[in-house]
Amino acid sequence: MRRGRIAWPLLALWMGLPWTVIGCGGEDASVPRVKKGLKSKSASARARAARDAAQLEPSAADDAAADLIAMVREDSDAAVRSEAIVAIGQIGTRNKQVVPTLIDALDDEDKHVRNRARQALGKIGPAAGGRAVPKLIENLNVEDPTERWWAVTAIGGMGPQGAPAIDSLLDLLGGGNVRLRSRAAWALGRIGAPAHRAIPALIKALDERYAEIRAQAATALGLMGPAAKDAIPKLTELLNDPISSIRLTAADSLKRIKGGS
Repeated sequence: MRRGRIAWPLLALWMGLPWTVIGCGGEDASVPRVKKGLKSKSASARARAARDAAQLEPSAADDAAADLIAMVREDSDAAVRSEAIVAIGQIGTRNKQVVPTLIDALDDEDKHVRNRARQALGKIGPAAGGRAVPKLIENLNVEDPTERWWAVTAIGGMGPQGAPAIDSLLDLLGGGNVRLRSRAAWALGRIGAPAHRAIPALIKALDERYAEIRAQAATALGLMGPAAKDAIPKLTELLNDPISSIRLTAADSLKRIKGGS
């Protein structure tokens, strides 16, 4: 019996089931226990409760939404705010206060909290775009390159809703930070057809000596489909790239541009 009781949680975790289904710790992940933990005087207990909230089933998580939102806005501990952001990011647009709370968190005093907010907005995606993109564009000018990288990633997650950021992304694509240039190309591809004016810059990026930029530019052009037909000659050259993954990416993008799947 003892061995069986140990094996079930391990198997369930391997299957990806949430703690509420696994049942580990009894009622530790129940809504009442989570809500009680969110009110704890201990920062570590509040953070743990927020992590548990992120594992709740949707209807149960919604019951804790108001407490989690208040935590993001008011808790004095950055680690707690960060964990609460993950939890409300899972709730997403099921609660109308989530997106405004995440946008406000972009001004948090702690950069890890700000990055968590960017991650959450990117995962929520187009539903947050109209409200979040202007603030994320501002974030592209912050000093910390990691923060800019997460802002670019969030904008890419917005899909076509990220179109107002195209000019700023083109500036990053032409900049000096390789990681940011690569991510800017990625984001332009996720914006898709509205970013058609980025096609010449993306074609130019196919000649980059940095493989990650070539790869992301090729992918972005493929995502733009037939509108990127001017890229066909350069992408055809990439079929001879020394890196096999780039050759495969170029082939896939050529297929998309020529009208394939």
